[in-house]
Amino acid sequence: VTHSWNRGYNMGRGNATSSSPFPKDKWNSGYVSVQRANNIINNIDVYQWPDGTNDATRNTYLAEARTLRAYFYLDLVCLFGNIMFYEVNPATVADAANIPQAEPKTVFDFILKELAEAIPALPENPANKSKLSKPAARLLRARAAAYAAGYLSDKSYFNITLSETEELMKTAPELGNYESLFIAGNENMAEVILVKSYSADERNGWGDWYNNSIGGYCVTTPTKALADAYEYVG
Repeated sequence: VTHSWNRGYNMGRGNATSSSPFPKDKWNSGYVSVQRANNIINNIDVYQWPDGTNDATRNTYLAEARTLRAYFYLDLVCLFGNIMFYEVNPATVADAANIPQAEPKTVFDFILKELAEAIPALPENPANKSKLSKPAARLLRARAAAYAAGYLSDKSYFNITLSETEELMKTAPELGNYESLFIAGNENMAEVILVKSYSADERNGWGDWYNNSIGGYCVTTPTKALADAYEYVG
């Protein structure tokens, strides 16, 4: 990143701090997201579900919220280490100020447990690839365990990565044509686990990420390693 107005500039230069734009945004948006997930999880039964706690829709929504909360906490713990950790939102600003920091191991173990308990209630293959599924949560759990193994210098966490990967491989489709990822009409490729769907009707800034040469604002420079990862066909 070469432009000083880009929020990733300090990180690219290696002189970022926790108050630099990118980590600051991650901190703020991460906790907004955690609190929204907590609101769903802790108020799920305010609504009168037809089948009570056995209601399938209720349990799917709850599993989705728990999976998302685990994702947000994984992002925070990997970026910041010791973080504020809570499962119930503080009632007041004073309460929020008194939340103690949690050790990374506490957060990693919570994430892994949370995902293990959420997976059974998620659908196997939702029609909408933007909806959470068992494979998406398994992949997240495998990643979280791998991060924990490295962050905590504890190789035993890799056992979770291996077990979740084994489950994913049981139903993994054959790989499609890689070029298909870059053209329209392939939104439902079997190998895609989870995607953020594009909608022309919703405000988004995706067009900004095109190269400068075609009218975008992208200022990220590819590395030689990325270029070397692609086979050259002359």
